Amino acid sequence: MSLKVQILSFIFSLFFGSIFSYFYSYFYKLFYKTKFIYKILINFLFTLDFLLLYFLLLIKINNGVLHIYFFIIFISSFIIFNKYNMYLRKYLKVQSYKKK
Repeated sequence: MSLKVQILSFIFSLFFGSIFSYFYSYFYKLFYKTKFIYKILINFLFTLDFLLLYFLLLIKINNGVLHIYFFIIFISSFIIFNKYNMYLRKYLKVQSYKKK
């Protein structure tokens, strides 16, 4: 794999980890007050869909070659942007979900 493709894959993993973090926090907030079994099912399907999307887009970039450092960058960007989302929620007014 060439250096250009590796750098593109790094940037993609970083970007996709941040997008995954944003949507994960949004769906967690949305389904916070549901039943436990629904939380597990929705979380499993959400994660599976995003990982399949990650792999499909990685096929377009570098023919689906997976390395451990792509996952390390993905997980680290998820953690970093998840903390950033928590920091932003303190200062931005977020609409709360109320169960009817």
